[in-house]
Amino acid sequence: MAYMFFTNLQCVVSCSANTCFVNTNLNSYDLWHKCFGHSSSRIVQHVMHTNNVPFNKNVSLCDLCVQAKSRQLPFSSSHTIYITLLQLIFVDIWGLSHIVSTTGSLYYIAFLDAFSRFTWIYLLTSKSQATDAFFTLQSSCGNANWSQY
Repeated sequence: MAYMFFTNLQCVVSCSANTCFVNTNLNSYDLWHKCFGHSSSRIVQHVMHTNNVPFNKNVSLCDLCVQAKSRQLPFSSSHTIYITLLQLIFVDIWGLSHIVSTTGSLYYIAFLDAFSRFTWIYLLTSKSQATDAFFTLQSSCGNANWSQY
């Protein structure tokens, strides 16, 4: 059985059971790394060695692989100081849960006060109840002046 691979790198690789033919002017590790879908260096070198295809063994750092493997983008440090309760509230809605709560809730919404780090959590049966949960929070914090925020 023969396989044909085409990429946007102008690299054509045609492989059968025992042979692999390459139509390209470049023969570097970077090209093979990209042709094989950004595979690890161990896999690229194994495939090329197994198929007796010469290639440049200089391994360089691939920017796309580094970005894809990063778990979190860096955040700039915030120097904002919150001086009153409820000055800033972070909101997170979570769901759809695979397990229904005893009250029939499939979602929850969490409100976090940036100043005190106090957290309120409300169970929701649907996402459309998020606004109602906010108004419930607002009425339970009665003395706060919500209009200025």
